[in-house]
Amino acid sequence: MVASKSKPSSPDHPPMFSNKTVLLADDSDSLCKVLTPRLESLGLHVVKSHDAAHALFLIHKHMPDFAILDIVMPGGNGIAVLEMLRTDPRFARLPVAILTGMNDDRNRIRTEVLRAHYIIKCPTVWESLRKWFEECAGEMITSA
Repeated sequence: MVASKSKPSSPDHPPMFSNKTVLLADDSDSLCKVLTPRLESLGLHVVKSHDAAHALFLIHKHMPDFAILDIVMPGGNGIAVLEMLRTDPRFARLPVAILTGMNDDRNRIRTEVLRAHYIIKCPTVWESLRKWFEECAGEMITSA
């Protein structure tokens, strides 16, 4: 397991989240290196995995507040992990974003049925993830 510590925020720009953890599961080292500091800038503690089986293990171990799962990874795929999470009452409502390099209607529909957010890996992946986190933050405020 590789975990990154959250960076302190400035008083002018408080983090969107504090004391929250995100699991980032993707076998692309370069994408993880780009996303980790950006996730930390939101105040998130980042726990990383490079394969599906390890991601599921880390979710059970760390009980994250969010999960970002790549579809194609060694040891399984993100949608299979999502399916397992949705059958477990502890994770039935866990906010999950599925990342993929493919724009596939079958995977998009399956992701939506499983109440997760489908994000295409492209140059605007961070903007899409940030928007998703903003939506999650809004839902947390209204449900509190």
